[in-house]
Amino acid sequence: MQNCPNCQSILERVKGKGCVYLSCPQCGGRSATVALLRNKLERKTVNSLWLQAREDVFPKKKLCLECGQLTSEVPVEHEHGVQLIDVCTRCQTVWFDNGEYDKFPKLPEKKNEYSDLPQEARVALATYKVEQISKRAEQADAWDNSPDEWWHWILGILGMPIEQGKALTKISYMTWSLAVMIVAVSFIAFTDLYAVVMNLGLIPAQCGRYLGGTFISSVFLHADIFHLISNMYFFLVFGDDVEEFMGRGKFLLLIFSAAIVGGIAHCLLDLDSQTPCVGASGAISGIMAYYALAFPKAKVSILLWFYMYFRWVKISAFWLFMIWVGLQLFGVVEQASGLSNVSAMAHIGGAFTGVVFWFMTKDGEKRKAVKKKKPSTSTGGYRKNAW
Repeated sequence: MQNCPNCQSILERVKGKGCVYLSCPQCGGRSATVALLRNKLERKTVNSLWLQAREDVFPKKKLCLECGQLTSEVPVEHEHGVQLIDVCTRCQTVWFDNGEYDKFPKLPEKKNEYSDLPQEARVALATYKVEQISKRAEQADAWDNSPDEWWHWILGILGMPIEQGKALTKISYMTWSLAVMIVAVSFIAFTDLYAVVMNLGLIPAQCGRYLGGTFISSVFLHADIFHLISNMYFFLVFGDDVEEFMGRGKFLLLIFSAAIVGGIAHCLLDLDSQTPCVGASGAISGIMAYYALAFPKAKVSILLWFYMYFRWVKISAFWLFMIWVGLQLFGVVEQASGLSNVSAMAHIGGAFTGVVFWFMTKDGEKRKAVKKKKPSTSTGGYRKNAW
């Protein structure tokens, strides 16, 4: 974020013809680089400006908006008279006060085969070309997407998705606080896991225990360390974005609503079951569903591998979620047949809650945004609620 050297207002990034420059909305000043000016203005005028600035004999009054060095106030003479232009000799940034740039002699505009076409036709043609370039880039990028960080390979091999282009504007306190609490409680439970799970896990045949409190307590328990790590990874990757989008209060309500609905869905599949269900992924399923609908075009990379063949694939969050839903529906059949220890029904129930929350809150959250501008494994006789 740069400030105007005249009035200290925050500068705005403006797109011009074939360039991007900074402009002050308050006083009308604008910046440019010497290289950019050589493509826009008469070359001899720009060269004269730069050579005079390098002599370092002119007064220095303003700070450069890019590097903070004092700029030279260089006099430039042309058909409109003499103007004092601020030039930084360190980073070659030039600052024009309001109206100064427009008085400089410009290069003649280059013509091409489309110059004589009507404006609407040129816009339509340019839009079409941009769309074609974008499609080709997406197709190439989808299969040429190796991560920059070495540890992404470890996550990819473990089946974890890598979120692309993450840029949060504030710390997600609720997400991190809940993650710390879940990790702490799970580690305490690991000291006597069987007893804790039998006491605080969600048992369908005893779902009314502690006035239904096991629907919540089971969220803070996990079957083993990998179960805990995988759930917390998904929770942190998608939870912080959802918290920022919808706010802490609604985010907390989403988490526990998805946990409860997911627990109810799990119990309804077999009300006589005495097998405890533990894990936070019913709640995380609600977060993932909300994320997929709130950020459908967000890109997520996944690693496809078979023996020694590896290929990173980039996919949108929405389609990754749809693939995940299909896998969960297949998992429900396995769970009902007793072939899986993973509660796919809890995942489906949690995801359904996330979808409902999205349709209930999407309009309000969008208005706020404008204003701001896994495979089952044996767990020793109890069921784990895992990805």
